[in-house]
Amino acid sequence: MKGITPVIAIVLLIGITVAGAGTLWTLVQEQQTYVEDNAPEIQFNTDILNVESCWEESNNVHMQVRNEHPENAINASALSVYYMYDSVDNQADPGVVNPQRTFRIEIDEDPGTNPGSGETPVIELINNGNTLTHRCFNINN
Repeated sequence: MKGITPVIAIVLLIGITVAGAGTLWTLVQEQQTYVEDNAPEIQFNTDILNVESCWEESNNVHMQVRNEHPENAINASALSVYYMYDSVDNQADPGVVNPQRTFRIEIDEDPGTNPGSGETPVIELINNGNTLTHRCFNINN
């Protein structure tokens, strides 16, 4: 009785392994694409944001904001942030904020004012055409 030689057995095992890995990869990619295409976008307007605190220290501005929506999380990293009417990088942490939770925006630059000028910093948060304007208190003076 003749059997399969070891070389043919190894080739078959490698082929089956490659075919299984390829099938698994395809299934994972299809599932990921499906989830990305069908996931609802986390959008919000600025009416659900409440600035709890905002202050300036040296050239750093710290802003604590609450998501006041009763049910929906928001993507805070989708906000456009303007400091003294100049666009700055949105450094919101964390990106997705659950309902009734706070997030912090840190601005590590001072593009619009001179330190010690006494001018109250203005921060604008913009999303979907809605603007939330807030003046921060300067604790340096």
